[in-house]
Amino acid sequence: MQSHRLHVTIPKNRRAIVQFPEAVPTGEIELIVLIPAEDAETTDEGFPVFAVPPDAKPITPEMVQRALEEG
Repeated sequence: MQSHRLHVTIPKNRRAIVQFPEAVPTGEIELIVLIPAEDAETTDEGFPVFAVPPDAKPITPEMVQRALEEG
């Protein structure tokens, strides 16, 4: 499993066309939308800043698959 981060601004009419980079193969994908809390810290571009604990382990494809299977 691969992941690609795309920064998107949702317009007021909530309609958008997404053009994926060439590195994204054609076929079915799962698009996950992350919405920060209203009081969340953001970058200068307005994107959320997520704090990662210093003892956190990287998320593996196996972990993602297990989470999807468990629902």
